[in-house]
Amino acid sequence: MKKIKYLLLIVLSIFTIKNVFAEVNKGMIYEVPWASSGVGVFASDETYYSMDYNGWMLVSSEDNNIYYCVEPSLYMQNTSDAVPNTHTYVYSESEMKRVLNISNSSFDRIKLLAFYGYGYKDEKVDHTAKKWYGITQVLIWREVRKDINYVFKTSRYGTNNNSLYLNEIKELNNLVSNHYKVPSFNEIPELLEGKEYEFIDNNNVLYNYEVTSDLEIKREGNKLIIKASSEGEHEITFKRKNISNSVALLTSTSLQNLMVRGSVNTNNAKIDIKVKKQDVTINKVCDDKFYDDLKGTLIDLYDKDNNLLKEINIQNEDEVISLEAGSYYLKEKEPTENYLLNENRFYFNIDSFEPVNIKIENKRKEKPIMPDTYSYNYSYIILLGVMVY
Repeated sequence: MKKIKYLLLIVLSIFTIKNVFAEVNKGMIYEVPWASSGVGVFASDETYYSMDYNGWMLVSSEDNNIYYCVEPSLYMQNTSDAVPNTHTYVYSESEMKRVLNISNSSFDRIKLLAFYGYGYKDEKVDHTAKKWYGITQVLIWREVRKDINYVFKTSRYGTNNNSLYLNEIKELNNLVSNHYKVPSFNEIPELLEGKEYEFIDNNNVLYNYEVTSDLEIKREGNKLIIKASSEGEHEITFKRKNISNSVALLTSTSLQNLMVRGSVNTNNAKIDIKVKKQDVTINKVCDDKFYDDLKGTLIDLYDKDNNLLKEINIQNEDEVISLEAGSYYLKEKEPTENYLLNENRFYFNIDSFEPVNIKIENKRKEKPIMPDTYSYNYSYIILLGVMVY
C-alpha cells in the first residue's frame, strides 16, 4: 500500500513539473513588421511614450498558433535577428499569473480577449481580418499595463484618435462579458408528444453553443426548436464552442513574454424535458347513463388520413386513451347486443393538454310487440256461444 502511495506522489510531482516548466519552443517566434504584417493598426503610449504598438504581428516558424505580447517594455526579435529556442512554455495558470503578476480577473480577461480576438469566427461575427490582431493586442496591453494610456492612431506616424475602432472594441468586449452566460429560456413546461415547440434564449448566446439531445432539435440563431418526438424524460445539453490547443505563457530571459491563444473555461448547461401524451376520455352512455350491458362496445380510432390506429373495447363509463398531438376521429364499429349502432364520426384535435372528452351515445333496440293470444281465443269462444244459441 505504501509503494502505491509513493508511486502516486512521484507521478503527481512529474505532472506538476511538466505543467509549470514545459518544453522549450523549438522554432523561431518573431515580429513581422508593420510594413509587411498587413495588420494596419497602431497605438500610442501616452504615458511613457516608449511602448507604442506599431502594427507588427507575432508569428512562429513552428506552428500556426496566434501569439500576443504580454510584456511591452522589453525587446522582441524580428525577421532580421530571429533565433530558435528563445522561449519556454508554461501551462500552469497559477504559474502564469505569478509570472505576469496579475489578478485572476485580469488573467481571465486576457485569455478571453485572445480567444475572441483575431481568428475568432461564429454565426454573427468574423474576426479573421488582420486588423483584429492589432485591436486585440492593444486591449491586452491595456489589461496587463493598466498604468499606460494606449490610444489608437490613424497610421504608423499618424495622429491619435480616440474614436478609432470603437465598434470593434464594443463587439469584442461584449463577447468577453457574455462568455460565461448560458442559454436561458422562460420556463419550459411539459411538452406534448408529436408537437413542435420554439423557445427563445433570453441571454442571446444560444448561437454560440452546440446543442445535443435524443429529441429532434434544431438551433436557428437564438431560437431553439424542439420536436417532442418521444414520450418520457429527456435531456438537452448546451456546450460552448472551443478550440483544441491550450493557453500557454511563453517566458524568456531576454525577450518579451508571450501568450498563445487557446481554449478557455466554459459554463456548459443542460435542461431536463418531460414529454407526455394527452389523455382522451370516451364517455359511453345510453340516456346519459352507463349500463353494464354497454361493456364490450367496439370503437375504432382513425387519424385524419383515415388510417385505422386502434380498436377500443369499452369496459368503463369513462374509457381513457392517451394520444400524441394530431387530428383524429372515433367511429363505433360494433355495439353490444341490446343497442343500435351509432354511425356518427366524432372528430377531435389534440394540440395542448386541455381536457378532451367525447360522449358517444347508443340507443336501445326496441322490443317487438307480440299478439295477445289469450284475448283472441276468448273472443272466439263468445262468438261461438252466440252462434249455438
